[in-house]
Formats: sequence, structure tokens, C-alpha cells
Amino acid sequence: MFWRSLVERAGASVRESSVGPKNNPKQGTLAMHLSPRCGAYARTTGDACRNAAMANGRCFLHGGKNPGPPRGNKHALVHGRYTAEAIANRRADAAAAKIVRAEVRAAVKVANAFVRNQGRRD
Repeated sequence: MFWRSLVERAGASVRESSVGPKNNPKQGTLAMHLSPRCGAYARTTGDACRNAAMANGRCFLHGGKNPGPPRGNKHALVHGRYTAEAIANRRADAAAAKIVRAEVRAAVKVANAFVRNQGRRD
């Protein structure tokens, strides 16, 4: 932990110092101290994050649960491309375009067959 490295840099061993959880009578007795901790490690010190963990095991800083803005929040609406209504409209347009493409393909086949058979005489 961070305090351990500070004590060791000062030249004292961890057992000799009065710093740490062993000498703190209040630490570990409250429910908030017993809750699971984040556990994300810092690159520079190598110490674990000591924030309280959320359901996925990380704190709010290191990737905790974020459901986004509440439903119906008009302040979070930026352009509306991904609203349920816009998505439904795009799906309906795509389905209609698919039907039109199929009809055009069928009409082209009929026209091609007519042109091919036009030069023939029975």
C-alpha cells in the first residue's frame, strides 16, 4: 500500500511504525469499511484503488455501472438519431424499400423477356 512505501522510504520498517491499519482501532469496524473495494491498480504506485466497488467490482471512476440518463430526459437528447421513434421509422423505410426493390426486379425480368421475345417470329 501507499503508506507502506512511504514508511519504507523513510528508513523504518512497517512493524516499527505507528502508521497503518493495525494501530487504528476504528478501521474495519464500520460497515462502510467492510464493503468490497474497487481493486483497480495505479500504474505509478501499484496500489489498489480504495473506493467502494459497485455491482461489477469497480468504482465509479474505474468503470462502475452507468445506466446513462433517465428515460425521457430531453436535456440528454442531442440529435435524436437513436431515439426509439427514429429507429422504428428507419426500419419501416428499409422494409418498404426492400419491397420496392423486389417489385422493380420482377418488372425488369418481364421487360427483358419481352425485349428478347420481340425479335422472334413464330
